[in-house]
Amino acid sequence: MNTCIYLRHVTQLEAEKTAPTTAIVLAARAYWEATVNQGGLHYFCDELDQRKIHLCRRPEAKRMQKILEPGDHVIFPCLLRCFFTVCDAEDSINWCLKRSVHPHVLLGDKGYQLDGQGSDVWRTLASCGQWQRIWCTAAGLKQPRRRKLPLGFRLENQVIIEDHDERRIMGWLYDLHYHEGLSYAKIAKQLKTKNIWKDARKKIPWLTTTIKHWITAEKRLRQKEKSCTAEKYPLTGIPTER
Repeated sequence: MNTCIYLRHVTQLEAEKTAPTTAIVLAARAYWEATVNQGGLHYFCDELDQRKIHLCRRPEAKRMQKILEPGDHVIFPCLLRCFFTVCDAEDSINWCLKRSVHPHVLLGDKGYQLDGQGSDVWRTLASCGQWQRIWCTAAGLKQPRRRKLPLGFRLENQVIIEDHDERRIMGWLYDLHYHEGLSYAKIAKQLKTKNIWKDARKKIPWLTTTIKHWITAEKRLRQKEKSCTAEKYPLTGIPTER
């Protein structure tokens, strides 16, 4: 009988550690020792850029699902760091229950086995997932998502204006790729070597997918700038101020 602990990294510091020693993983291990404490214990951690992907499509989660057998246990130490949406949590736990795998979740300092003493927690979670599906279906959405402004723009006093700081970074990355001929991977490596972070406070690095997204956005904006004839109408089709 095996027990798997699944988590997703949220900082580069966690991703660089060879052994999972974060407080949340230690709490999950303490819960395992106090409850199951049988068989082997395995850790599965996905990378930072997997946060907006459903669990069943993540590389480490797929690897975990392949080794799980009936009677095994899987511990989800933090719902926010394991699942993308409530529906994702419901689907993932249903996957476990259908294969006689015992799912556990940690809520604060307490742990619950969802097919045991934590059945009430599971019913609440499943209800939230159903309501989310109903809401999405009624709204015609795949999942509830907050509308975001395009890269290079920000909202100030209910008016969309150009974000000069973002545009400066986008232009710099664009020049590195198209003028200096650096690939996305080489740009990411160069930024990491110089300790230039995507989020300096959380030590989140620049990923190749993020760099590609920013460069593509800058390329699109430059193409629209060439085709724009009226300065008062912005690139997004919404009046802006400079």
